[in-house]
Amino acid sequence: MRRKVVLHGPSTLTVSLPSKWARKFDVKRGDELDVEEEENNLKIHSPNSIKRVKQIQFDASQLDETLAWNVLTLLHKSGYDEIKLTSEDTDLFRNLQEKINSTLLGYEVIEQQTNSFLIKNIANEEISEFENILRRTFLVLLNFAKSSHEFLILDHKSLTKLLTLESTIDKLTNFCERVLNKGNYRVDYLSYLYLVVWHLESIGDHYRDICKILSKYPKIHVRKEVLAYYERVTGILERYYHLFYKFDFSAAQKLRMEQSQLKEEMVKLFAENLRQEEILLCHQLLNVNQRVHDLFGATLGLNLGHVTGK
Repeated sequence: MRRKVVLHGPSTLTVSLPSKWARKFDVKRGDELDVEEEENNLKIHSPNSIKRVKQIQFDASQLDETLAWNVLTLLHKSGYDEIKLTSEDTDLFRNLQEKINSTLLGYEVIEQQTNSFLIKNIANEEISEFENILRRTFLVLLNFAKSSHEFLILDHKSLTKLLTLESTIDKLTNFCERVLNKGNYRVDYLSYLYLVVWHLESIGDHYRDICKILSKYPKIHVRKEVLAYYERVTGILERYYHLFYKFDFSAAQKLRMEQSQLKEEMVKLFAENLRQEEILLCHQLLNVNQRVHDLFGATLGLNLGHVTGK
């Protein structure tokens, strides 16, 4: 839509607000609105827009549990505050409720009937909470990486005990993606921040796969060189964490060079006579290393001020 600019007094320029938008968010005379500059655009936010409740009814009658859960997870990430889920399958309700409690931070089943239940968000989604949750995601992920390395050396069959950490990472990243999708967290280049969160979740999945795969072997033998690579990949992940919160071009370039060198060394290792469990482990470690590599583009995008000087 287009609006005509009106001059009031010698220098004040004004533009009228769309009446439909003003009614939707209950904007009245005297209200304060947030106005943000973004290159050649102006963004206008009403405080009431954040408080608006997103509702939806979702019929899962024709879906199996896996697909129903995928849809429910996407609705959570997409910012829905109330979801009424209907189905004739009572087992589906019970199984989904367990997953909701363990994975979808802020969601609670507040009402249940014979063929439906109502899910409502009760979480605090303030900006400060987002920042705390994001940092906690990094710390849990680093703990997952270090602990899995230790368990692999001491007692590989106990690796499955660490899978609760992967569930925690899923819960935290789902919350972060939800806040970003709702628009509550205002930051330049929001899409880059979303990519960072998405990659953190994916890295957690790779460590999950390490724990699941290696714990099934009655006995395993992992040579010292592979264990050393495991430790180096974890070190790269930890250094990226510090780079994310204190960006520096010199540190970023040094970390990229180390990543490339590590990748070359690990690829050469595949030419040796590796055991099956070592091949599977190296494959997952290469995936983690690649995910951190993929994080650099988004991280540089979040720090464009270092490039433009703005």
